[in-house]
Amino acid sequence: MNAASPGVIALFQPNDFYRTADEYLEAIAEGMRPEYERIAASGVLLQIDAQDLAMGRHTMYKKRSVEDFLSLGAMHIEVLNHALRNVSPDRVSMHVCWGRADGLLFEAANPRHAHKWMVFRDIKVPPEKIVIPGVLSSTTNYIEHPLLV
Repeated sequence: MNAASPGVIALFQPNDFYRTADEYLEAIAEGMRPEYERIAASGVLLQIDAQDLAMGRHTMYKKRSVEDFLSLGAMHIEVLNHALRNVSPDRVSMHVCWGRADGLLFEAANPRHAHKWMVFRDIKVPPEKIVIPGVLSSTTNYIEHPLLV
């Protein structure tokens, strides 16, 4: 069963009440701790959704330096570990992802959709738009050629 990490909650829910971001993050962690413990105690695997550790880089924290973002990520992990202190590590998994990229995405690696690139022969993409062809397949054991990627 999934549950949001303190960092991902802080990413999507602005702090309107705590003096600092660290205080806010710590309060969220303490608030989520009982939920994490109940899920794990029920016998199901607890999946922590922590998109803040990746997606946060190109969303809310995109104007921060790399060093700043890495420091923030370390703090998020420290607070999460504290919230999970009573949960056995073998009962926890973590989901980290980059979220949805800000652009037009189409599936080019799937044989059923590989032809869709042809639409770009006839239309001009405005310069402010980003087109992202999905050229890597997660459903085959073939390794894509570097020139394709």
